Amino acid sequence: MSTSPAFLRLVGAGTGEDKAVHYEAVLMTYGEGGENTFEFLAPPHLMEQPADEIIDAFIHHVNEQGSTDVPFRYELNGAIKHGSVLTAMGSLMHKGASFPFVAMISEKR
Repeated sequence: MSTSPAFLRLVGAGTGEDKAVHYEAVLMTYGEGGENTFEFLAPPHLMEQPADEIIDAFIHHVNEQGSTDVPFRYELNGAIKHGSVLTAMGSLMHKGASFPFVAMISEKR
């Protein structure tokens, strides 16, 4: 059984505003796959959440997709919002290895 980040169950709960919205994330990693683009669904007010919760929603999606045989974790070192785009950097941790990453996340237009 997987669990969603807490805000995914709370934002818009029961208000009629809980319809999922399409988001897009560009993930760049050093030494593990280069650049990849992902599309995922999340609550409509995701970009109003703190940066760590936005990244949680994205990482949760990637782990749910089963892209890796073992879910990975991350460490967030910094994040900044540029208008409607969140840019975050940190480390992805998988099977005892750590890879630097930069992610850019926004609502899909």
